[in-house]
Amino acid sequence: PKTEREGLTNSFCRARLTPDNLLFDGFCRIPNRSQTKIAKNSLSPDWNETLVWNVRGDVELSDISALRIVLEVMTKSKGSKEEQLGVVDLHLRDYLLRKVRANLWDKQLMELEERIRWLKG
Repeated sequence: PKTEREGLTNSFCRARLTPDNLLFDGFCRIPNRSQTKIAKNSLSPDWNETLVWNVRGDVELSDISALRIVLEVMTKSKGSKEEQLGVVDLHLRDYLLRKVRANLWDKQLMELEERIRWLKG
């Protein structure tokens, strides 16, 4: 890509949530897609931004776990079109499972610590 020849990139991250039928349209022109600001002249951008989507209130947890976030790292130079530098497809189900397991583990750990305190009396 042109970015390799020039050395530095003007990159941004574009994210979209799929399937988009679970999203509230709200006032956004493209409700299922967001992007970060452009990190200019960098090879290791750090956007430190939060992208937000509004999921409809009538959506079941099982439907939410079917959501995927597709992240694309893009670059754009003056006078050229956007180029994709990389893409990753994240399944929300995997995150939710890890979160549930972590919460269960935390709860069991707290119960165990409470029992130990009670036994020490």
